Amino acid sequence: MKKKYSIWSNIKFIAKVAGNVDKGMLPVFFVLSLLTIAVSLLEVFMIPQVLKAFISGKELSEIIRVILYMGIPWFLADGGLGYLRTIFQAKKIYFRIELLEQILLKTLRMSYPLTFSKEVGSLKEKAIKSMNNNSSKAEMIWGYGIQIISYTCLISIYLLILSSLPLLLIVLTVITTFVSFYFGKGLRQWEYDNREIQGKYLQRIYYLFRFSDNYQNIKDIRLFGLGEWLEDLLRSSMRLYHDFCYQAGIKAILADSIDVLFQLLRNALTYYYLISMVIHGQVDVAGFLLYFQVQGKFAADMSQLLLAVNFFYASHLEISTARQFLEYPELFCFENGKEIMVDKENLQIELRNVSFRYTEDGENILENINFKMSAGEKISVVGLNGAGKTTFIKLICGLLDPSEGEVLLNGINIKEFNRRQYYRLFAAVFQEHSILAGKLSWNIANSMEEIDEKRLERAISLADLADKVSGLKAGVDTYIMKEVYDDAPEFSGGEMQKILLARAIYRDSPILILDEPTAALDAIAEKAIYEKYNELTKGTMSLFISHRLASTQFCDYIVLIENKGIAEKGTHQELMNLNGRYRYLYDVQSKYYREEVVA
Repeated sequence: MKKKYSIWSNIKFIAKVAGNVDKGMLPVFFVLSLLTIAVSLLEVFMIPQVLKAFISGKELSEIIRVILYMGIPWFLADGGLGYLRTIFQAKKIYFRIELLEQILLKTLRMSYPLTFSKEVGSLKEKAIKSMNNNSSKAEMIWGYGIQIISYTCLISIYLLILSSLPLLLIVLTVITTFVSFYFGKGLRQWEYDNREIQGKYLQRIYYLFRFSDNYQNIKDIRLFGLGEWLEDLLRSSMRLYHDFCYQAGIKAILADSIDVLFQLLRNALTYYYLISMVIHGQVDVAGFLLYFQVQGKFAADMSQLLLAVNFFYASHLEISTARQFLEYPELFCFENGKEIMVDKENLQIELRNVSFRYTEDGENILENINFKMSAGEKISVVGLNGAGKTTFIKLICGLLDPSEGEVLLNGINIKEFNRRQYYRLFAAVFQEHSILAGKLSWNIANSMEEIDEKRLERAISLADLADKVSGLKAGVDTYIMKEVYDDAPEFSGGEMQKILLARAIYRDSPILILDEPTAALDAIAEKAIYEKYNELTKGTMSLFISHRLASTQFCDYIVLIENKGIAEKGTHQELMNLNGRYRYLYDVQSKYYREEVVA
């Protein structure tokens, strides 16, 4: 269940974040509130006081003195307000960036199963949307807070000034202001209720632009003539978005028209009553101007206060969404877990009665697995696509926890350990690329500093990357990834996999996981990796996952995963002699390759 946060709780949260980002943020916030009040009051009182000096026949020097007495404080307050607003804008940006950084760190560090949770993904997406620009709720909430404080104080002062006027006029002002706000709120509520529909239209439009501009898709667009189809999709998406904007525009015009109508009614009645007071000598012209300005400011500030409260509440909800993501309970132990103290030479991992399913009501992917591996063993895990090989490896790596059973490290359930320390036991090469833009050496060493040159050279050699690196103009210091660097060299899918392999070798962890490491390699490159396998895995416990059965003979033994469990286990020759499922699959693949050679 999503955790709910009160407004006061969120105020304390943003105050704490602000204090961590900039100690001066809260003081500037309160000074801005005070200056806003001061500027508004000086604007209201200055002109009536100057007019009163003129009407009363005071000398020019006296009038100038009145202007200076009122004007200089107004000038200083207004100038200070503008100056602090500029400074505060930068502080708000730092505040928002701090929250974005916290979201990024949560994304990078949270328990692996949460990364594919729909609920967590939705919270993350909403949290990022609520603070992705200067108009985001995370920044605007500060402005709404200033408005709430200043307008509340100003309205209280205006009520004291207007208390000498008939109660009916004040009540009328309040009623017309609330009616105008109600219709405006209806528009804002409609926009809020339909923001996901608007987001879908924009998401579709942005997707089509990104798809059309992606260099990997450009070939297919031209070769298959997809241009007209994409154009039709873009037109239809733009038409839907245009219709949505048209509806919003109509509602905005209606709300503004009602607001103007009630404003005219309010001003007309105020003019009529105040002019009557002037005619009957109940107030002078300066007093007329003061009352009229205060009445107008009272109505305007009350409307702004209602808007600020409404928007502040909406911002509070967005902050709550961000906190729901940031404070989402972890599934694994991290800093609060036990420290791992194991001897690399006596390492043992066991899966005991392990079953796994991705959802509580889903079907088991693996069922009642019992498996043990010890330091120095080289194990091959084979099976058809979709058999559960990668899930099996993720359970061993601690990326997933079993739905039933337990994974043990030297007899202790890994749930008790600091999971980040447990991850350090592994170096893995998965099928998906995870290469970052930057120097090639950074990607292999996973660091921008303190790179061990000898380890780097060994990793590049064992990963069969030496020839490629020597052909680069800057060698290992070459910047890669064309998405960022225009002059970056091109790497094939196989070469990308070699970079990942070099990264795993450089890490020098006690357990090496190779998940289809040669899937993108040609036959010659694959053979070169196999020939170096013993050196690659020297001194480590290794797991080699593949659906190519002919590539597993150099391992100590083979595990065949099928029908949600370990169907067969043994050396290549033992499984061939068993004449079971492994033998059948091996013969099928061997026949295919023999026919290919004959052809």
